[in-house]
Amino acid sequence: MTTEQPGPTKPHRVVIVGAGFGGLEATFRLAGAPVQITLVDRRNHHLFQPLLYQVATASLATSEIAWPIRYLLRDRPEVTTLFATVTGVDAQGKRVLLDDGDALSYDTLVLATGVRHAYFGHDEWEPFAPGLKTLEDATTLRRRILVAFERAERENDPQRRAALLTFVIVGAGPTGVELAGTIAESRVGTGGHRMQRGPRCLRRQTARHHDHHLGRRRARLACRRMA
Repeated sequence: MTTEQPGPTKPHRVVIVGAGFGGLEATFRLAGAPVQITLVDRRNHHLFQPLLYQVATASLATSEIAWPIRYLLRDRPEVTTLFATVTGVDAQGKRVLLDDGDALSYDTLVLATGVRHAYFGHDEWEPFAPGLKTLEDATTLRRRILVAFERAERENDPQRRAALLTFVIVGAGPTGVELAGTIAESRVGTGGHRMQRGPRCLRRQTARHHDHHLGRRRARLACRRMA
């Protein structure tokens, strides 16, 4: 009489939607666990969002705060990275639905999609007031800010120049405050009223120079920790 040998057990399937801080942290914490991970994101890079304002104000390049997801997970053979957009979840069938009609089966699902800015029910405001959540948002703001400065430099009418150098920021959290301060500093030399005399001006510019390099260092350290 022979006994039937049990077949190899299938690894626990984990699907993580979103490769931001939450999604990557979940992936890193599962290292060494008996699981098969599929990480899905509609972009192929991880974004260090706290420094988006520095891209928006031309202090940092986009490549300094974004890194390929596959590079960050290059030593994780149990992780599959997919560049796709999730359109829905079939909770009963335990499937994640993708925009190309495909579906991913899972045993455990982690939704780490993050958030986006809201317009309080007035989405028609978005073309005039872009948010700051993606690289595309940052480059759009950068273009608008720099174009406003260039036009102000050539504008002779005081009222028109004042209008070009007026910026409204909704939100006074860390991003809003940093963005406002950096824009204010950038107004020096374009007819703005931020000029300071002597040592005060030197201290302001030195602090800005320090913050710029501190931002690069923070981004590099974050990438090194994740890698």
